[in-house]
Amino acid sequence: MKTVADFWEEHCIECGEPECYASCPRHVQSRTGRCGRFSADSGQGIRELLTGERTISFRPWGKLELLWHGRMAPEWVRRALLLANGVAEPVALALGPRAYRLWRSLRWRIARMCARTGRSPTVWRMECLASCDETLVAGVADAGGAELFRRVLHLRAGVPESVKWRLPGVGEGALFRISSYDGTAGGVTFRGLALTDEKPPMVKCVAWDLDGTLWDGTLAEDGFSGIRPRDWAVDLVKRLDSSGIVNSVVSKNDAGAAIDALKRLGIEEYFVYPQIGWGAKSVAIARLARQMNIGMDAIAFVDDTGHERAEVAEECRGVAVMPPEEAGRFVEDVCREASPMGSARRRMYREEMGRGLAIERDFGGDAEAFLAASGLEVELVEVRPGGEVAARCRELVQRTNQLTLTARRYGEGAFAELLGSARCRAVAAHDKYGDFGIVGFVAWTPDTLKELVFSCRIAGKGVERRVLDTLPRGLSVEMVATDRNGPIRKIVGEWQKCSHVE
Repeated sequence: MKTVADFWEEHCIECGEPECYASCPRHVQSRTGRCGRFSADSGQGIRELLTGERTISFRPWGKLELLWHGRMAPEWVRRALLLANGVAEPVALALGPRAYRLWRSLRWRIARMCARTGRSPTVWRMECLASCDETLVAGVADAGGAELFRRVLHLRAGVPESVKWRLPGVGEGALFRISSYDGTAGGVTFRGLALTDEKPPMVKCVAWDLDGTLWDGTLAEDGFSGIRPRDWAVDLVKRLDSSGIVNSVVSKNDAGAAIDALKRLGIEEYFVYPQIGWGAKSVAIARLARQMNIGMDAIAFVDDTGHERAEVAEECRGVAVMPPEEAGRFVEDVCREASPMGSARRRMYREEMGRGLAIERDFGGDAEAFLAASGLEVELVEVRPGGEVAARCRELVQRTNQLTLTARRYGEGAFAELLGSARCRAVAAHDKYGDFGIVGFVAWTPDTLKELVFSCRIAGKGVERRVLDTLPRGLSVEMVATDRNGPIRKIVGEWQKCSHVE
């Protein structure tokens, strides 16, 4: 993992230095000669954020800001720069504001030179604790001042908060900013503040707006004859689909007219669980996540309207939100590791949509009656190293966050070692409505259940317990609790109690 090799500083949200110093009634000169916008230790630098923690009280208009030099640097470079700054900064401050300005400029140039071969950051991680209820705003603006990213973070007194945000692509000159939503903030302790190029959470679904995003024109005003599909957007939809990432629609439109337009354009089949109506898009995305049984951090949202993106970003924490012009780069990133399932994943979701319609139409919404009549069959298939079955099982292990016993991630070598040291089976399922494909993976030794993973597509169908009941009785269980895998831990716990009863 690479990380940022630069330094956060205190700034003013209305900054126009140094001309503003003479006329601004809020100006407070710090030891650096610049305006101090923190209530304590103003002008001391923010190097504590890279090694430990720092408590900051924002004065009115105060903000933390980082001028981005364009690339990541290795960890050892960051530590070397930190050490150099620890020696040079006190000397520069002792020599006066002019010496400090020279060191500050030199420090940034050295960091840029050292990071020249790195990548753009993909994730912004922040850990903080507030002494009272506070609301912070985190944002990124490009070198021209256009906003690229914005998140509102609500902190409760005494409750630690840890967030991980997916970032759009940022170039040299971008500004990372943290400020108080209300203008001032009491003591906020930052325990971690880092930009990294770590792999962001796995995206499983990209939700597209329609008007101004997937096509030019407004369907409700211009009618079908007045819209034109954007070929590049349609190409991105098809590329995602072939890579095993499904597409959906989140649009404010008449549902019947929008679905008809998608069919007439020949692309309706590429979308699952379309959310089309006149309600808030954040509500639509939450409903999409429930219907697909995936987390918010598995969804990306593309929309041309700024206030729609802001509403979703604030209400749906974890969703990657972006304008259409960023979608191409984003798709390039998420499609690098193509899924062995490809378009089959979308077809399976659409079959599941058909099952949902059958539950309502033929069984009056009674899911248990539907399940009993669906003829669900489950089969355990031996997994051997190499081949499509092993690749699908490893992909399932890598992508699953909820129905997973340990949430472990395996490299190719480690997964091959697991296949060689334990009895491993793929779980396949089908019913009279279609083939689910491989929806689970289980691995056990003579005395221990090592792994148990299921696709979210079969949640609630009883497949988990049917698989567990085929295993030897009395197995001990390797179980790792996460904040997402409570349901599978409960199922395994109940099975374990029964399996130990003679």
